[in-house]
Amino acid sequence: MYQLYYLKSTLDDKIYIGITKNPNRRYYEHINYTVEKNHHNGNWIRKTLRNGGEIKMNIALDSLSKNLAIQLEIKLIELLKRLTPDKITNTAQGGLGFNHKGIPHSEEHKSSIEKAQPHKVRLPKDELFDLYVNKKLSKKKIGKIYGCGTTTIDRRLKEYNISIREKTNYKISYKLNKTEILNMFINENMTLSEISEKLGIGTSGIRYLLQRESINTGRNKLRRKVDINLLKKRYFDLMKINNRKMKIYEILSNEFGLSVGYISKIK
Repeated sequence: MYQLYYLKSTLDDKIYIGITKNPNRRYYEHINYTVEKNHHNGNWIRKTLRNGGEIKMNIALDSLSKNLAIQLEIKLIELLKRLTPDKITNTAQGGLGFNHKGIPHSEEHKSSIEKAQPHKVRLPKDELFDLYVNKKLSKKKIGKIYGCGTTTIDRRLKEYNISIREKTNYKISYKLNKTEILNMFINENMTLSEISEKLGIGTSGIRYLLQRESINTGRNKLRRKVDINLLKKRYFDLMKINNRKMKIYEILSNEFGLSVGYISKIK
């Protein structure tokens, strides 16, 4: 059986109307989603708790059938929005499952949500589609443009039903042309970003490939300042002394500040 309940703040006369089969769990969800999950409906609850107040749940009617509970909730929300619109905090029209099972927001609900979340990042659907789908910008880059995080971009993509690109898995590195990438990174002195842009793939796969070849990309950040010709000359000088290759690599690694793996791949 269902209960018709209302939430009331100890600091003002605003209320929230709802129905539930489990009041304790529903109360926990209200607090958890508004405080920890930063849910858009929770501005009123967050403000109350932040100012030292308390949100109390009161059961108005008990032992209701599902259909009766839904009807009463919808009618009560409609009535209070008409009589005391500044006191009721519900943004939806009421009824179990509204907009949680693929049911679109009504225009009235969208308007209510806009008023309830003035802090929301405004990101038009056509702009997001152009940046993400047409220009293929990453979520991180789009977030920098609008001053928000990737989580917000994820939410908007889902909200606008824009297909999310699959993340590049590290296993893609096994399908890359090792010789080509090693040549670009070592002999052409290209950065991971430059290689990524040229091949049209993420930097993760390139980094994994280089690491499998024992090339420490982190240690090689200063490699552009290294005179490759000077390094090669030093290599051949050491060869004349009949040093073993690994010994030579270690000496060059210490002298030039490069990883042994990187030096061993220089042609």
